[in-house]
Amino acid sequence: MSSLNNIITNSAIIGLGASATTFIGLLINSNPIESDWRDVSFYGLIGCAIVSKYVLTGKTLLDRH
Repeated sequence: MSSLNNIITNSAIIGLGASATTFIGLLINSNPIESDWRDVSFYGLIGCAIVSKYVLTGKTLLDRH
């Protein structure tokens, strides 16, 4: 069972990862004027999936095993 502190920490890291990928996705978007809400939510979804995989499995980005 995870403690409340670990749950809060994991949630904060996943939220920061999702917001960071949303920000980076909007920066590299070729035409930000015509961005739709679906573009922004897609960037956040990608970040949430990537960060949660590494946070919840306990692996690092460079761990190959």
